[in-house]
Amino acid sequence: MRKNSVTILILYCLFHSCSPKFGGDITKEQQAEYEKSSNYSGGKFINQIKVDESFSFKELRKGLWEYLFTSSNATPQSDILVEKIDSLNLAQFKDSNRLIWFGHSTFLLQHQNFLNTLQNKAF
Repeated sequence: MRKNSVTILILYCLFHSCSPKFGGDITKEQQAEYEKSSNYSGGKFINQIKVDESFSFKELRKGLWEYLFTSSNATPQSDILVEKIDSLNLAQFKDSNRLIWFGHSTFLLQHQNFLNTLQNKAF
């Protein structure tokens, strides 16, 4: 079991580091296209709006308190649309990439018809 887990982790890391979709090498054509973007500068993508990334322990406590003990406007104003999943469509996917959210914390990443990764933080 441990060998399988280590093998899967190594394969995932290789896939993640080698795929251009996740930061691997890109073609010169892709690089030229990226350089046209207003969000691309100095070899990387940047936010157009300044984002405050500081976060203190006091802010964490305040956020947890609000989340746990205060009423919030977190209820959707209308029903969330649900699409029926066609299992054949999942199995026969042949396009480049897609990410499907099944609900809560479960996602399916399908990449170029050779890798399906089901991700769920509860596993």
